[in-house]
Amino acid sequence: MMKTLQRRKLEARAHRDSELKRQAEEARKAAEAAALKKSARRSLIRSILGWSTAVAVVAGMVVLTNWANDLGERNRQAYREEIANTEFSLVTDSTDSLLRRVDGSYYSVSTDDIGVVSYAYSTVDERGGVVERSVSSREITGERFLWIKEMQPVDVTVKVIDPEAVSQEPRVVGEICTAEPIDSSKPSYTDDPRSAFGPDGHPADDLYGPRLCVNRVTLWVPDGAIQP
Repeated sequence: MMKTLQRRKLEARAHRDSELKRQAEEARKAAEAAALKKSARRSLIRSILGWSTAVAVVAGMVVLTNWANDLGERNRQAYREEIANTEFSLVTDSTDSLLRRVDGSYYSVSTDDIGVVSYAYSTVDERGGVVERSVSSREITGERFLWIKEMQPVDVTVKVIDPEAVSQEPRVVGEICTAEPIDSSKPSYTDDPRSAFGPDGHPADDLYGPRLCVNRVTLWVPDGAIQP
């Protein structure tokens, strides 16, 4: 009888221990499942936030690009309207008389290694003294970009004096660009007309490409006075 009771107690204890182990295992699995679920939820939230941020950045870039394009188009339209209301012309700046050099020529021409053509000549100053001067196909202005000075193109031409012209005097005629509003009540171009390019403010060919206006220098010489 005593052995039966002891056996039953042992069996009950073993059953209780087994039940406790089962409950502990279920609790462990439940905790692991909860942790995995929580981790998955966090991962999903991070993914949603990441995608939301990416979408917001892309949308912002699209909006910014459209805004920049609209602003650029408005500026270009305003520029075109200013140009349309501006009259560009050349005004005579000065006239110098050429002097015949010792070698019999009126001027000499030279070209440097970057293709700038220079025309050297002599003239007379206000006191009657002979002064050596020159004009070039590129004019250095006061504008500077980093260490490079801006060079504006100059239209230099040599023309032979017509034998039947009233004035047979060799001379140098300089003309400078001017910009005047057609209708003063409307916006017009107010910057240096030599610095601006075509209708949209961009060069068609190169940095010395089409300009709104280019200063001009004309050397008038007698027939046969053109020297290389």
